[in-house]
Amino acid sequence: MKRDFAISGMTLVLAAALGGALLTQAACKKSGPDIKIGVIAELSGDISAIGDACKKAAELAVTEINESGGVEVAGTKHLLRLVIEDSQGAAEPAAEAAKRLIDQEKVLAIVGPNASLGAVPAAQVAAEKKTLLISPWGTAPRVTIDDAGAPRQWVYRTCFTDDFQGSALAKFAAAYMKATKAAVLYNPASEAPRSQAELMKKEFEARGGQVVAFETYASGDKDFSAQWTKIAEAAPDVVFLPSYYGEIPEQIRQARAAGVKAPFLGSDTWTNSELLKSAAEVDGAFFCAHYNPDAMEDKVGIFRGAYENRYDKEIPDDGAALTYDTLYLLKQALETATGNDREAVREAFSKIASFDGVTGRIAFKGGAPDPVKSVVIKQFKAGKIAFVTGCMSYGDPRWRPWVLPEEEARPFFRRALEAGINLFDTADMYSLGLSEEVTGRLLGEMGRRDELVIATKVHFPMGRGPNLSGLSRKHVVQACEASLRRLGVETIDLYQIHRFDPATPIAETLEALDLLVRQGKVRYVGASSGEAWRLAKALATSDVRGFPRFVSMQNHYNLLYREEEREMLPLCAEEGLGVLPWSPLARGLLAGTRATPADREATPRAASDDYARQLYDHPSDADVIAATRAVATARGVPMARVALAWLLTRPGVTAPIVGATKLAHLEDALAALDLTLSPEEIAALEEPYRPHAVRGFAFSPPAR
Repeated sequence: MKRDFAISGMTLVLAAALGGALLTQAACKKSGPDIKIGVIAELSGDISAIGDACKKAAELAVTEINESGGVEVAGTKHLLRLVIEDSQGAAEPAAEAAKRLIDQEKVLAIVGPNASLGAVPAAQVAAEKKTLLISPWGTAPRVTIDDAGAPRQWVYRTCFTDDFQGSALAKFAAAYMKATKAAVLYNPASEAPRSQAELMKKEFEARGGQVVAFETYASGDKDFSAQWTKIAEAAPDVVFLPSYYGEIPEQIRQARAAGVKAPFLGSDTWTNSELLKSAAEVDGAFFCAHYNPDAMEDKVGIFRGAYENRYDKEIPDDGAALTYDTLYLLKQALETATGNDREAVREAFSKIASFDGVTGRIAFKGGAPDPVKSVVIKQFKAGKIAFVTGCMSYGDPRWRPWVLPEEEARPFFRRALEAGINLFDTADMYSLGLSEEVTGRLLGEMGRRDELVIATKVHFPMGRGPNLSGLSRKHVVQACEASLRRLGVETIDLYQIHRFDPATPIAETLEALDLLVRQGKVRYVGASSGEAWRLAKALATSDVRGFPRFVSMQNHYNLLYREEEREMLPLCAEEGLGVLPWSPLARGLLAGTRATPADREATPRAASDDYARQLYDHPSDADVIAATRAVATARGVPMARVALAWLLTRPGVTAPIVGATKLAHLEDALAALDLTLSPEEIAALEEPYRPHAVRGFAFSPPAR
């Protein structure tokens, strides 16, 4: 079943509704014929919602590409034309679809199928016929590996693999869910669920866990009572259920009826929002996913906005996001190819080292067909899908790949408390709340509450609604109450505005903070990063209205960025505010862990840190880094120690905010307290600095 689309400019909707060719008016002058791209989607069958999302995302991506001028291949401009086939969610139709696209339609490359059941046979066809095939959502190892165990030269995927997914789920079950016994129910005839079940079992047992039941069912089965009875008798701590979304609600209903009390853990087969229609059955269950549609990254917001605008507010699922990324990956390959023949495009695709997409950073190591990617853990909670995983460095690795999960964060909290550190700073937006949960749990377990200062922040989006960000009275109050719950405390010691909010009168924000102080929910209030005139206005408003004054400023200040010395630091000194600089090591540049902001290979943080390139782009930065290295070498100490020691000499600086992901980072920070720099060393560090543009917040002058 084929649909042929040439998408760009103004669309004649009637043609699409009738299933014929989607006619368009080109937005650019093309000098070459349309390039046909095949899409194999599960438009009918048991997982048609996945195929529908794939089709929609492909059409959106190609519309955007064509409206922006198409693609230029070896000096010639082309528009893209989609030819869409239905795999019916089955193996044989998927293979036949691949043959038609290659032999009859003469497509240059194929996107799909999504489900591994169809992706494996389609991949076999593509490899035999030497046509590039990229599966957006096919996680099973056999998609890109042939029967002899060798990589298929013509086949790639955009998603993570079941090997990685199994490891992540096993780790989550053991570390986060505290499970020591697991049960599994799966369909061995279904490619991805089978490999997910086998790999989850292998990884869970490798971590010391015990799989107490490993049950199967057949395609088309409706009665699972026998399997659930065995699982209930085994009394597992968690049940892994890698079924597709259409099967899950009834399976869970029967499990509960049979007496299974353990929480459920699902794979990426759970990622379709259709499951929200069965909210009661899936409530509380965790599952693995490929991206977070509520993430704050610009790429996610732009994609989601475009998708919802085009498809009547429908939230794009994982299959949609992966398909969208796949089309843009293919665009990148086309634009670097030496020609528009199949071999040239495959060769160009094999040379893509990395791609920053909606689903995160996609890195292909050495031309391998399986990318290195992050995984997301989500939970069905109160009729919604909540983001679960990943102090900023502690919480969830998916929010930022360098973030440490709770168990790995534990030694850092212990060492900090042993060393006498008593202020712990986090924010609601770090790992979308999980950082607060980790901070609260570990400090509650290890520290004495009356000796600690717990600080958190409010401003950045915690969701996509208008009342889920900013500094309005409504958001400040409800965000504080949510932070109190996550931190597990009755009072926040220092509650800071994460940025100023030009859309909200400062008096309204201060009045909300005053309310929280009077209610005993907050002890002190502070600010973070902004114009000095805004801070001065806030302090004056507090004085006039009798509101609590800001007692601290958490600002962007280090050897590479010293613009705060002009107005902000003198103001804080005059008004008696403590100064808590963030990014004291300039995101690793002053620690010597990365050569330049563009260096993505140095550390896990560098690999995903686009913000560093926005903060540190001045030609003199390299000279400051060189000066820091020279002083450190002469002293025989790490660069980080020198950079922190310099910061501690600055008038008004109370304490830098140090984020450590290795214990050595924390030890260097502690050792900086005992390092005294000479006046000559300080002068050598400061001399190369040149004035910078404002960095760290969106600057706006006062209204006239």
